[in-house]
Amino acid sequence: MRSIPVQPFAPMRRLFGFPVLDMDWNGVLAFFEGHLKAPRRKLTVSFFDENAALRQLVDPAYRDLLSQRALLPAAGTLSRTWERLTRKDTASAHFRVERFAPALLTFLAEGRRIALVGEEMGAVGRLREELSAHAPWHEFMAIATSQIGEHRDDFFDLILVQAGSPAEERRIEPRLSGLHTSLVVIVGTGLDKFEAERPAFRFAAAAASIEESAAA
Repeated sequence: MRSIPVQPFAPMRRLFGFPVLDMDWNGVLAFFEGHLKAPRRKLTVSFFDENAALRQLVDPAYRDLLSQRALLPAAGTLSRTWERLTRKDTASAHFRVERFAPALLTFLAEGRRIALVGEEMGAVGRLREELSAHAPWHEFMAIATSQIGEHRDDFFDLILVQAGSPAEERRIEPRLSGLHTSLVVIVGTGLDKFEAERPAFRFAAAAASIEESAAA
């Protein structure tokens, strides 16, 4: 099943000739939360930066893939310079996946079922641990691409897809049709180094426990 285009009422602007969502941070987060709350078909989201803009010029298959997604403008020197030259209004918001994905999980106050999908089980497993520590009220499941068939009867509110290249995206995305979900976010490699903040008091409590055990 292909992803639906962005709803026509969503504010849009053009970046390097492609339509991207034109909202501030609160608006974008609320937009995706609203999509999760309403019974709609699957929406796939990815981040549109200079690399994506250049690649779609020479890769028709990739351009077709992007045309089926909701695109978030990603921060970059070239894109910001381009918009300053081509727009006369105030500076627009840009979104980097390493900030946006954790912010979205924090913004979603209601607990959700979230699948982390990628070709390397070790990578998605590590990400599951970090995101579980970051937003423990959600339920996270790590799924290797080869295991997608085992979850055809499962429903996930949100799927985060790790992919190291557009070729990986093209391999993974068609297989996601076997999973029931309403929102897919292509995070690429943006969360590969993500580490959740651990409150200092947890470390202090753990250290105290170890010291007490050693003294006993």
